[in-house]
Amino acid sequence: MTAVLLAATGLTGCGGAPSPSPSGGVVASNEAPSATAAAGCPLPPRSAQAQTADPLRATVNVRRITDGRGFNYAFSEQTLAKHPAALETGSAQDRTPWSAEDAWKDGLFLLGAARVLVTFQNPGAEPIAVKNVRLVNIVEECMPLALAYHMGTEGSGFATVSLSFNIDADVPIAYGYDFLAQPGAAVQPHGKSFFDEKTVQLKPGEEQDFSIYVASLRRPYSFDIALDLTVGGKTEVQLLRNGDVPWRFAPNLCPTTAQQAALAPADLAWMRERVFQKALRRTSGPNGDVTVMSEEDPKKVSGPCNAL
Repeated sequence: MTAVLLAATGLTGCGGAPSPSPSGGVVASNEAPSATAAAGCPLPPRSAQAQTADPLRATVNVRRITDGRGFNYAFSEQTLAKHPAALETGSAQDRTPWSAEDAWKDGLFLLGAARVLVTFQNPGAEPIAVKNVRLVNIVEECMPLALAYHMGTEGSGFATVSLSFNIDADVPIAYGYDFLAQPGAAVQPHGKSFFDEKTVQLKPGEEQDFSIYVASLRRPYSFDIALDLTVGGKTEVQLLRNGDVPWRFAPNLCPTTAQQAALAPADLAWMRERVFQKALRRTSGPNGDVTVMSEEDPKKVSGPCNAL
């Protein structure tokens, strides 16, 4: 099987062992974001796209939907009200289990970025060519501020081909990006777009593993992923969603010095006004227990952090 990595970079919204910090790409200077601080949210969708066919069978690894480096989430008040167990602290054996898989349906956001592992299979008798991959039905969402949940994890998935998008661009374009070399680091589009030079081919019965990584420094987003396909001489569009809902992620509200340089003054001002109501982080407990969730100061992961 061939592994393919897709990445997107770009920060807004409104609304009311230890884990790694959330990742986020730096917007490339040659494709500057067109968006600035929005007056309201959510904004109307852009890059609208409907599905015309679904010749590829998509299997998402729902247990590996992460921010690219860990299981870190942002809850709105509405989502947290439906999953109050996420507020519990202590060891895993003392906490009430809650399901991120169920919480997606109720508005859960990844925090820092979004990475999705999905396998596409060609079940038909005709070869299928993936001619392009696009971010579509993009909505700038309200920032979910009820809870920042940093559980983290260890390890990273494998990918041999990677793409990078600037999700803030009017038309996000896929560029090559070495995610394994610098996971969660600066994403700098360069040269020709990936699909100007390559096509991903799937023979009958063949599978392709895609790792889809999407990040923004600027705003929280929801979006779908569109694949432009050629099958049996026809051009089709197939959408990839998170079950019945779009993919969602919120930005890291405490950017690094390098990330701040990619942000407009209006974006930084917007960040300073955003504070999580509560924050939890996975920590080490007695006897080496690494499943403990502990409270932390929400300001340390919000706009008023030291970085700002």
